[in-house]
Amino acid sequence: MCLDVTADIRALGSDDAFVWEPASDRLAALGPAAWPALLRALDREGPAVREAIVGILASGTEADDAVRERLARVARRDPEPDVRAVAVPALRKLAGAASRDVVVAVLDDPSPAVRRKAITACTGLCTDEAALARLVALALGDEPLSNALQAKRVLWSLTADGSDAAVVAKVRAASIAAARDAAPAGAAERRTLLAALLLAEIGDDARLADVARATGTDQPVELRGHAIHALGRLGGAEHVALLAGLQQDAAVGIYAHDALRRMAARGIPAAGEAAARHTGPRAPQPLPRP
Repeated sequence: MCLDVTADIRALGSDDAFVWEPASDRLAALGPAAWPALLRALDREGPAVREAIVGILASGTEADDAVRERLARVARRDPEPDVRAVAVPALRKLAGAASRDVVVAVLDDPSPAVRRKAITACTGLCTDEAALARLVALALGDEPLSNALQAKRVLWSLTADGSDAAVVAKVRAASIAAARDAAPAGAAERRTLLAALLLAEIGDDARLADVARATGTDQPVELRGHAIHALGRLGGAEHVALLAGLQQDAAVGIYAHDALRRMAARGIPAAGEAAARHTGPRAPQPLPRP
């Protein structure tokens, strides 16, 4: 049986949700019967349609070699960043471990949004030395800052939450090596702080002085929050006064109070008293890792 789904495929590019949503639902319901037409359309339709097609393919629970190969091509080569950005998680979902080479390659995509998707797709996947080194480089220098911090999160997850000694050792070695690499003058300080945070993420307290500097008001709020949480996990009595003062900071006070409670739970002198004196906002439960 030959299905003509041309009208529904073209409807995917409509700005009217009452047009494209029913078309998308019909194409998704067809499952594998629609795949050949959808793959052909990836070669000739505009960006909005291509993006919608990738979403339809990703909504399924299965894929054949043709679908996986085409998604890999789209993730690496589609001229539109928005299309590449949806193709990366789609490929990761449908191809599993077989998507690794493409995901690692897309870590070098020129679009920050696409790199962010690849960074996230590396979770549970990018554990060889080359991939870890690339993730470390991104954790120390990618822009925007949210990309770098996401790379830090993924690296921690790849260490099995810090328990995989072999991966932790690889991340530590790559972090120390990357932190020594030359960086533009304006980026050197940020690299130093991010390297300290990455080491703290895997339980290394060798650079807590840099972590403490990252809590400063001259740093972005997101970076400060990560640094304060790291001090709560690893900091000592010498950091209590810093965190006690930060409790009054409207931007990060709730994180500072949480960090002091964490320190008190670890038996750090005076941390509990400093937290108890705080009269401002406080989280009812321990805050999750940033």
